Amino acid sequence: MISTLKWHPREITGNFHCAYNNLSYLIVTNVDIICAEGEDFSIWRRDGTLDERRFKYMMEILKEEGKI
Repeated sequence: MISTLKWHPREITGNFHCAYNNLSYLIVTNVDIICAEGEDFSIWRRDGTLDERRFKYMMEILKEEGKI
């Protein structure tokens, strides 16, 4: 079960099947920009799990900037 992208690959080629996992639809559909911007927005906790509050904030900013 996928619950973090902490050790994610920088690029996904081909299919990325993640049905029935804890990742939200926003993460799956925007994985490239999230990987690029996630560190700047501190969306990962020290234990490697996603900080949902910071993630939502990052997504709002990226939407305002037209990146997603």
